[in-house]
Amino acid sequence: MRYISKHSFIALFLGAVLSIWGGCTEEADIDKNAGNGNSAADGTPLTVRATASGFQAPAQPGGSPATRTPVMEGTSTKFQTGDAIGLFCVRKNASGTEYISTDIYNLKMTYTAATDGTGTWEAPTAASAPLLYTDAVTYFAYYPYTDALTDASVNNEQDIRNWLKTNKPLATHMLTKEVFTANDLMTAAALPSQADADRGALALNFKHEYALLVVKPMVKGVYMVPSGVTAYSYYTEAQSNDWEIDRNVIQVGGEDFKMLINGGKACEMSDGTYRILTEATTADYSHITGEYVMDEDGLKPVYANGPNIIGGFKSNTCYTLEIHVNASKVKRTVQPGDFVYQHNGKIEIYPCNGAVDVFGNIPDYRQAVGIVVTTDPARLTDAKCNAKGWNHAYVMGLADISGTYRWANSNISVTSPIDMNDAGNDMNGYEKTQIMLAKTPLSDYPAFQAIKDYSNSHAVPNNINRSPWFMPSVGQWFDLMANLGGKSPTTWENISSSSGWWNEMNDAPNMFDKINNQLDKVNIDDSTFFPNPDSQSHFYCSTSETALNGDNDLWGLLISSDYYDKKDILTVLISTMGKTATYSIRPFFAF
Repeated sequence: MRYISKHSFIALFLGAVLSIWGGCTEEADIDKNAGNGNSAADGTPLTVRATASGFQAPAQPGGSPATRTPVMEGTSTKFQTGDAIGLFCVRKNASGTEYISTDIYNLKMTYTAATDGTGTWEAPTAASAPLLYTDAVTYFAYYPYTDALTDASVNNEQDIRNWLKTNKPLATHMLTKEVFTANDLMTAAALPSQADADRGALALNFKHEYALLVVKPMVKGVYMVPSGVTAYSYYTEAQSNDWEIDRNVIQVGGEDFKMLINGGKACEMSDGTYRILTEATTADYSHITGEYVMDEDGLKPVYANGPNIIGGFKSNTCYTLEIHVNASKVKRTVQPGDFVYQHNGKIEIYPCNGAVDVFGNIPDYRQAVGIVVTTDPARLTDAKCNAKGWNHAYVMGLADISGTYRWANSNISVTSPIDMNDAGNDMNGYEKTQIMLAKTPLSDYPAFQAIKDYSNSHAVPNNINRSPWFMPSVGQWFDLMANLGGKSPTTWENISSSSGWWNEMNDAPNMFDKINNQLDKVNIDDSTFFPNPDSQSHFYCSTSETALNGDNDLWGLLISSDYYDKKDILTVLISTMGKTATYSIRPFFAF
């Protein structure tokens, strides 16, 4: 079961609140011959369809919640290859007493995902496929599977639930995702369809037997760089417009946890939230408590007691407590979408979510020199940059170099070719630009002559520790699309490994809206936008070469728009392109 690595529950927004999410359905025919003679109706094998429900939000009294209900993204419980459920068939004997059919008694069924998003639920090879019994009271399943139930004495679905909760009690602490997943008991009960068109289809809609408690530590204040960072600082009084997740919750005093939720050690999620499962209650009311230490301009212990939840905690329900702490200073690392200034001999950052004026501009926007594209240390891999300490960010300039240029005057190969599998990881724009700038005569490589001329006319100011301007690599184009556009080329709708391209049409308008809505905060004229809206087709080159299909090509970026309107993007394509074609250049730098 996916939960980040296993379940994936991501919550957003304010208050001690509840959330609702639908699940993901996995279904497939069990391709086995029915061979069990236990009076199955015509030997019809079942088609198991397992839907894992998301945690739901209960209705608020009077239809008006006391606190705002959060908007949640990506909350789903999705079965993964290797997940196993236990299946029972509850039937009645002649006297009407319920019993469980011996051939479907804790039958282990294991899921295998297919590449097309479907999958199969398989019983062990030694077992027959589960059969459709016309006298069945219900088919009952649970997750995660335990073979200890095989020898248990149970007669109906409530017996099974009771056994699981008694013999597999809920853990008090859930520090890891693995422990959380192992405790996330889900059950489902259903009867197979008898309709001819869908005969034997068993739709199991799994529900969570416990409640989910989520704590979101939120902070707001003036930004400061983390301890020890000297490569940049924040623009004076730079702070966010809104509350944001506090990423500086820490372990203290040798403890092995960061957050206590209702006294239990909680699991930390990649989105900065913390969560734990709890038993459903029958109390008149319940509440969530959160306890942690934040490291924002000094260590600050935080304890919060959420509002009363009338009726107590309900199973299959998520309750979220947001804890808001005003801090005089908030530690923050540079992030994609931030803006870069060069001021008083140092790099200054204005945050991507910082306040804007009535015209939508950031302070001193005319002095900004770039927008941050990459900050992930795992992606900051240009060795030449790292050797000089430019290992904090790759930054895109705020205008194209004027004109269009050939990459080279012939299809010559200079640097090692990059195949399609490695293209997205080529982050060496600076290093390869330096290699090309050393070529003689440089006039044979017009695009790099243009980079040199631009660097001379837009020189790095004295005492500013950053790279000169360089041509981006194809991996840096990948990051622009993923980090600022919101969709990585690896997930674009059309990908051809044989021809060498990634193409996106459906989401292209949204991607470039995101990019240009951010760039609009520093827009002097339309030349700031990406792409520069001066033609209907925009070809951008990169430093990355390829020998795909036997040609000495480069990896380039094509953006096709309509009627010269920056918001009317039709398609975006990263593809192999000829070196003697002419290209626009959007320069980058590193710091």
